[in-house]
Formats: sequence, structure tokens, C-alpha cells
Amino acid sequence: MIQHEMIVPDTLPYEIKSFLGTVYELAYPRQGDTSDVAIVVCERGKYVVKRSRGGQFRDWLAQEYHVLQALIEVSLPLPRPYLYVECCTSETPEAWLVMSHLPGDSLRIVACNEADQAAKRQMLFAVGQVLAKLHSLAVPTALCAERGKAWLDSMLKQARYNLEHYEVEGSAELLEQLETQRPRMVQPTLIHGDFAIDNVLIVDREVSGIVDWAWGAWGDPRYDRALAIRPKEGIFQMPEDTQSFFNGYGTAGLSQDEYDYFVSLYEFF
Repeated sequence: MIQHEMIVPDTLPYEIKSFLGTVYELAYPRQGDTSDVAIVVCERGKYVVKRSRGGQFRDWLAQEYHVLQALIEVSLPLPRPYLYVECCTSETPEAWLVMSHLPGDSLRIVACNEADQAAKRQMLFAVGQVLAKLHSLAVPTALCAERGKAWLDSMLKQARYNLEHYEVEGSAELLEQLETQRPRMVQPTLIHGDFAIDNVLIVDREVSGIVDWAWGAWGDPRYDRALAIRPKEGIFQMPEDTQSFFNGYGTAGLSQDEYDYFVSLYEFF
């Protein structure tokens, strides 16, 4: 968790001020646990500015920039990265990322406000379709080096590091279980790595954006599917929601063991 602090024009690094020009308006969407985010209306247009502080979160933002650069040509509604800046204040290192602004509200917000259950399930069908398209993409050249790595090995190694150095929800006992009771291997695909309902944007019940790409990788597609269907208020609390999502995705779904494994792994990130 971080202590959020609003991004205002005076806090922007020089390079970002020069890129944006005169700032006319700032808005603050729902904030995640790792960054401060502002929607900026300026003389060049409308952008999203994201700031992460400290070594861990700065590295994540650098990785997000790397992944978005690699995916810049794909035919999915992703933010376009324009500028990445690292600097150091008197207190802590900072990283800043400027991206294109994508329209829409998060799937979490839209689902909570959608009273028409049939319409909501149509929307979840569309979300499943988009995730299936993402998983069908060829891995970009810039990420090809990752194809030779065992994704789960890397994730478990990172999970242990996070457990030993940061505050995480998972326990040592849970991590030992994940290390010794791995699921069967499947063909890896391009994955988002954090396909949670806050990271999917919706306009008119269609997916208008997929954001927060720090964990995009050549990995296990079951991880994305498990994170997508975690029950939250107003969504995925009934079997029909999950079935609509998997109907759109085009697969029968996950076993309970697969779901439990990947949701448990997420507790270390």
C-alpha cells in the first residue's frame, strides 16, 4: 500500500511539463495500491499521468512502460505510452509514465451500477472474448526473450522475495504449498498478468480499454482467467456471470484447484 498524494502541475517533472504544455484540468480516477494517477487535460490533448514511488513500485512502472512499448502495434484497446521519466526527490526515487487516455469506467463500477442482469452478462461475454483475443496474440518481438523462461518459476521466485521483503497477503505456509503442488503445465500465451475487474474499462457494455500492464508476460493464461472471475460486489457472485465470461472466452473454464492455485499466487503480488 502507498500513501496517496494528488498529482498537481507543480509536482510534474520538467520533461513531462514540457510534453504536456499548459495543463487545463486534472481529474483523479479510482487509485490503485501502487501508484498515483491523474487524468490530465492540456494543450496537447488528454492523457493519463501515473507516478510510482520507491524501488519496488518504480520497477513495476518501468516494466509497464516496457510491456506497453512491446504491445504498441496490437489490435486491442491498450494505452499508448508516450514518456517515461525517473527522478529522485529528497525522500524517495520516483517513476512517471505518460500514456494515452482511454474512455470508460472500470468493469467493477459498471457492473455494480448495471441492474439489467442480461445486459451485464452480455458485457461479461464481451470481456471473455477480449481476453481470448489477447491470449491468441503472437508474442511481440520485444518480449520474445521471455519465451525461454519458465513463467511459474519466475513468479514463485518473485513471490518468495516479496514475502521476505514486503507486506503481502500470503503466508510462508501458503507459498510452500504453491511451490510443491504446482498445477499441470499448459501452453503459455501472452498474458496481462493482472486481469482484474478494475483494469478493464467499459463503454456501452463493450471493452474500451485494458490498463495496468506491469505484469504482462509470456505466461500461463489460467492466471488471467482466475483473476478475472474473482467474486466482487455485484459481479461474479452468481454462476451465470462466470458462465457468461467463459462462453465469451470459448472454454469450459477452470477447475476449482486451478482457480484456487492462481488466486493464491496473486496474494504475493
